[in-house]
Amino acid sequence: MLKNIIANWSNIFFSAFGVFFLYPFFVKTLGEDQYGVWLLISSTTGYFSLLQAGVPLANVRYISRYYASRNFDRLSGVICTNLLFFSALSVFVLLFGTTFSYFIDNLFDIPVQYVRLAKLATVVVTLEIACRFVFEVFEGILHARQRFVLINVVKNLIVVIRVVVTILFVTSDFGLVQIAFILLFLTVAQSLVFLIYTKKNYEFVKFDIKFIDKGIFKEILNYSIFVLLFQFSSRLSFQTDALVLGSVVSVASVVWFNIANNLLIYFMQFMIGISRTLMPKISESESVGDSRLIGDTYYNYSRLVAFFVVPVCLSFWLYGGDFIAIWMGEKYRYVSGQVLSILTSGYLFFLVQRGIAFPILMGTSRMKFVTLLMFFCALLNLILSIWWGKIFGINGVAWGTTIPNIIVTIGIIIYMTKSFSINIYKYIYFSMLVPVFSSISYLVIYLSINKYINIIGFGSLSFCVTCCCIGHALFTYYFLFNSSEKMKICSLISSKGLK
Repeated sequence: MLKNIIANWSNIFFSAFGVFFLYPFFVKTLGEDQYGVWLLISSTTGYFSLLQAGVPLANVRYISRYYASRNFDRLSGVICTNLLFFSALSVFVLLFGTTFSYFIDNLFDIPVQYVRLAKLATVVVTLEIACRFVFEVFEGILHARQRFVLINVVKNLIVVIRVVVTILFVTSDFGLVQIAFILLFLTVAQSLVFLIYTKKNYEFVKFDIKFIDKGIFKEILNYSIFVLLFQFSSRLSFQTDALVLGSVVSVASVVWFNIANNLLIYFMQFMIGISRTLMPKISESESVGDSRLIGDTYYNYSRLVAFFVVPVCLSFWLYGGDFIAIWMGEKYRYVSGQVLSILTSGYLFFLVQRGIAFPILMGTSRMKFVTLLMFFCALLNLILSIWWGKIFGINGVAWGTTIPNIIVTIGIIIYMTKSFSINIYKYIYFSMLVPVFSSISYLVIYLSINKYINIIGFGSLSFCVTCCCIGHALFTYYFLFNSSEKMKICSLISSKGLK
């Protein structure tokens, strides 16, 4: 499994690396107002993915289940039925998005000179989403069969091509439309690769209209309804701040906020990288009735992931402003750095649950309570962000996101420990308090080197962060891990563990 996790992380690394290069390029080339408009377009059209009704995750779950039981006719039924669903959905998305583009300037305070470009870019982005929907099933097959290395090699190459093509061809005059067309062409190219590989290597998958089954779709939809609500809640919680800022503060403030938010979103993607590999295994464990393994997975992996999350969050708190100043410019240090510190407070233990608890709940179809909790907190997020945004500006929106995240984290921990018969006090102590205690080593090193090293570039920044993280890792390994955990870590990083 580690090999698959590393493969997923590689794509997140490449994606973050792409943003590292492109974000300052876009701000410099397009300006804060035009790039803010692009962020609003991408945030708004991102909601179109909710029309998938959670079917992609259900697709992975049921393909994994039917493959494990060697029920290939049923597996083909899932694929063919979903292919028809996504094809019909893509047509609807294209029609809806095209209509929506005509009214986008009525929803947001878009500068007059960018209105025409914004409408055209919205149409192209909608076409890209529609194309992605059509090919969704083929990537889902690869996810279910855990072909994460292949998936991420292709996606990493696409990221590199996107960075190069963007830097060469995007200009200030038509930047919005150029970015949209580049995204469209690369999405089609990636999808065709997945389609060709699937048809060539999975002969047991049969594409025939006779396999289309209304009963299968109903079965998947019953599972998907809570996934849909969960995805809507997640997007409302983490992808709506740009819309709030564009409505109650300014278009330019979207850029300032996203500088900080992007760092945490990409870190959350690392946690989702664990989820994508964990969910198929959880579904297989549930299919054979191995519930004890599921509970042990939650307890043990939560502890290990917390030891990883704590030093990263400390780095955001202590070095986030320095990184932003070097990356984007000194004028962004204070405002964006302060937003990063606020948001990190809510992400600290939420990220552990996002990486471990969520795939377990999805893989075992226990989404009801957590989905309703996420939905309630997402609405609270929206209300607080609008309310506090009008009063406190960009920091108010950040706090409006942070408080609900903390509530969600507490609720998930209570639910998970009760559902899988885990002692909650033991879980809190070993999986939360002990990892927090490990931050002492990080802080000692930080205070020691901070007196002697002035951070003036990425070299000195990387040196300081690396020293702190290595010190934290060594302290954790030798003083806080028990013997079984040390053996597990050693086996994971061995050649055998990478297979």
